[in-house]
Parts: sequence; C-alpha cells; structure tokens
Amino acid sequence: MLAVGPGGAGRILQSDVLSALTAVGPMASPEKMTAWLKAANAPTEIKKELQEYEERGGTYQFQEDDQKYWLDEFICDLFGLLLFGPGFIAAHKALLQPAHPNPYKIDLEYPTHPPYAARQKFLTQALRILKWDQPISGQKYKSLLHAERAFLSYIKNDPYAPWGWIFSDFQVRKAIVGIKVVLSKYGQLAYKHPSSETLSALVRRLTERVPPILAEIDAAGNPKVSKTDISHILYSGWVFWIGRNHFVNGNEDALHFFDTNRLCERALLQQQAINMSLNPKRKDR
Repeated sequence: MLAVGPGGAGRILQSDVLSALTAVGPMASPEKMTAWLKAANAPTEIKKELQEYEERGGTYQFQEDDQKYWLDEFICDLFGLLLFGPGFIAAHKALLQPAHPNPYKIDLEYPTHPPYAARQKFLTQALRILKWDQPISGQKYKSLLHAERAFLSYIKNDPYAPWGWIFSDFQVRKAIVGIKVVLSKYGQLAYKHPSSETLSALVRRLTERVPPILAEIDAAGNPKVSKTDISHILYSGWVFWIGRNHFVNGNEDALHFFDTNRLCERALLQQQAINMSLNPKRKDR
C-alpha cells in the first residue's frame, strides 16, 4: 500500500499529479467536463449519444464521482506507461481497441471510463513527451529497425478527432514528473529503454523460437546469463510480433501471436530463475 504521510506517494500524487491534471481544461471540474462533452467540435458519435440520453432523461451533467473515476483511469494509464514503457501502449491498444468499435462512446448512464479515443491520445501524447516515439535500434540492425518502426507506427496511430485531447503538454509533463518521483521511492521501477544491442539479442532469440532472455554458452561450455528487465522482454515481444514480416526468411512462417506471447511468458519465468541465481538470498536460521 502506498504511504500517504508527509513525503509519501499519496501526497505526491495529490500535490503533483492530480493538481497538474485538474489545473485547467476538461478535467478541472465536472462542469468543465460537461462543457467539453457538449462542445461544438465533439464527434458526431458523441452528439448522437448525448441527444439520445437527453431525449430519455433530460439535461446531462457529469458528477464529482465521474471526474474521480476518469482521473483514476488516466493516472493508471500513465503509471502503466512509465512502468512498462511503449510495450504497455501496445497491450493497451490490442486489448481495448477491439472492445470499442465506437472509440468515442462514454456510456452516459455509467460514465466510469473516458472514451477510448481520449485514452489513446493521452498515451501517445505522453509517449512523445517522453521521447519514446523513436526507434532504439539503428542502421546496424536493419531488420530490427524496420520492425521497430512498424511497432512505433502501430502504437502511435491516432486517427481520432482533436476533441479527444484532454490535457496540455505542460499538464502531462508535470504529471509524468510527479509519477516518476513516486516510482523513485520504491527502487528502480521506472522504465528505461534497453540498448540497441540488448533489444537485438532479445528479438534474435524470438526469431530462433526461444524465450527472449540474455543467455549464452561460452567457448568453455559455461552458461553466461544476465539480468533483463521485464519491460525489455515485453518490448522485444511486441517489436517482434508487430514487425514479424521483417524477420521471415523465404517460405518460413512467422510465429502466431499465441506462440510469441508464450515465449515471452516463459522468458519471464526463466528470468526470475536467472535473477535468483545471480543474487541468491541467504536465509539465516
């Protein structure tokens, strides 16, 4: 549980993150949310949903609980990105986009979540601010570079109306700083890009149909293993899957999503064993 005392995570979230996201704009108050909902530039889908609601039950107005629920969702999305990096957006999109054929739908009867379009815009905005929207790999790894570009194109794709922009860059930047401060209080939790060499090694193992970890056998036949962040394993999995066409040789079939996911899952288990072997904990009796 996060501490809420002086200097604790709860205080930082309140003073630095929530205050940034509610300083101005649609999330400043339920009244501002309602004005945003009814804005002239709202998508046709929103106007239709609002009209249908008001034909059934009168004038619509967001409540304080709605504001809290939406802020929780935006902050959780940002936490996910800062913990797991760009791979989080890929998972977020792969899971949520198919479930929202109408990306602007709010469900005004129970508006517990922001529309998908607004969440995707928020994440791609944060990705750009963090400067994680460019490839890690370079020309040295041409196939990997093409695959990574395909992956970044996938997660950055934002075809939605400008109405979906909720926060300014200044607000998002301040919220990012606040969450990073929280994460710093609990060790090295914040995501950092892997090196291009690490990413190449992890993706290469996937092309060989083995779990993406850093493990080799040296000339003497001894195993050589290294620590690898969970987020790097996930990043390599998504880059490989989205850019899989760049790794297929001749008539070789690319792995299915299930198989790629299973290899990454096994890598997480194997990595845990590697970490335990590299840093065994002594139990005093």
